[in-house]
Amino acid sequence: MKRHAIPAAIAAFAAAVVVAAFSLQSAMAGTEVRRKVQKTDDQGHVLVREWKTYFRMEESDRPGSASDALVRIIGKAKAGNLPWDFSDAWDKYLDIMTRRNWKLADSLESRMMADALEFGSPVALVYLQHSYGADAASDSLPVLVRRHKVRLICERNAGFYSSLSDFYLRDRYIRRIPGFIIENIPNDYEYALWLMYLGSRGSGDGGQTAEVAFRLLSESLGGRYPDAAYLDFLNLGKDKDGKPSEDALESFISRYEGKAISLYAQEELLAREYMHLQHISSLPAQERGMTLQELSSEFLSLKDRLSAFGKAMAAFPGKEKAVASECVSARAFEADLDRKDIAVSGSDNLSNGGDNAGRGCVKVALTNVSGCTLSVLRKSGVQYAAVCEIPLRSVNSYYHVADTVEAVLPPLDDGQYLLSCRSGDVTEESPLDIVSVSAAHRFNGDSCGVYAADAASGRPLENASVKI
Repeated sequence: MKRHAIPAAIAAFAAAVVVAAFSLQSAMAGTEVRRKVQKTDDQGHVLVREWKTYFRMEESDRPGSASDALVRIIGKAKAGNLPWDFSDAWDKYLDIMTRRNWKLADSLESRMMADALEFGSPVALVYLQHSYGADAASDSLPVLVRRHKVRLICERNAGFYSSLSDFYLRDRYIRRIPGFIIENIPNDYEYALWLMYLGSRGSGDGGQTAEVAFRLLSESLGGRYPDAAYLDFLNLGKDKDGKPSEDALESFISRYEGKAISLYAQEELLAREYMHLQHISSLPAQERGMTLQELSSEFLSLKDRLSAFGKAMAAFPGKEKAVASECVSARAFEADLDRKDIAVSGSDNLSNGGDNAGRGCVKVALTNVSGCTLSVLRKSGVQYAAVCEIPLRSVNSYYHVADTVEAVLPPLDDGQYLLSCRSGDVTEESPLDIVSVSAAHRFNGDSCGVYAADAASGRPLENASVKI
């Protein structure tokens, strides 16, 4: 029989019908999550009662009983087609067993992957292969995800998705994956792509996987805001230090002007300025390149920009508010700039020997504090009695820069003291021991010589009585 060419449009329609039919079949055979809403615990487990038993055994430090509970969970999860319960139980089972005997790691991982292959859940395979490395299974992660794409798209096992919050982004000041990313994941396929991308970006040997994952994830997101914009933020061009370049950050801000996601790049720039000024403040005076007053002015200018940033965050309504709320670093920086502090130094150099006559001075550094009261208290038994109080005032009134003032102490007898500085709710205490005499000893055969000396100069004291 002669075969006629099928028009391209009809062929495309037929292919779409086949895919739709296969998707429907996969969905019908998929997880219970697709059929009805199931009650879960706060970690997304469906087998709530069984997990309660496991956690009770774990908290009671009964690893044998805990591992038995996990074996039961694995069996019930397989029977009930519960991928997250299955995967998390295997994960915890390996942890318990290898803590008891690390030599079991390789054989248990092989057993786990074989069990996962038999179980047949694509998202479980992806999760476990990512967690235990490519050596634990034959397929690479991109190949595995592509192979099971249709079924991954048709299933939604949300218990897995919170695992994305375990990623720590060292090259961003928003260190964790935003909550809206996890909440917006529509299916296991998009979760698998996020898992693959986050697990490979920034790693020396994962560059190719990261590129593939980024491309596939971009296609899947299809410009969906704010998810696609956040992916764009994670993929910004880097400088020589591996951080997003300033040009890339400025471009991102312009690209998403008026959107809450633009705050992420703004916060990066503010964080860099904060860290730069903190570094300058830690340098010796000759290396700072600016006076303390100029440094104070720079910190005050940064404080104003951080305050404006906070107001911009608060102005976003609705879903944009959730996006903006992830910018927690700026609030932390502003709180640190406003922090009041008192520091006492120099008390360990005081003594009552030589020409000091019990006098000395201590240095008190005041940060964002206009003044304080320095109290000198002497220890008597377990109590301290007040000796004197010395009012101190900040001369320069710097902002977030310590203004150091000196306090001259009155003559003090030998003894144990406490220096207490207080300004409102801010308190700093430092112990002070006043000692005028030091002792040294030397063994000579069966005898021992003990010598008394001035604590400051080390000169021997004449006519000193030594009691042993």
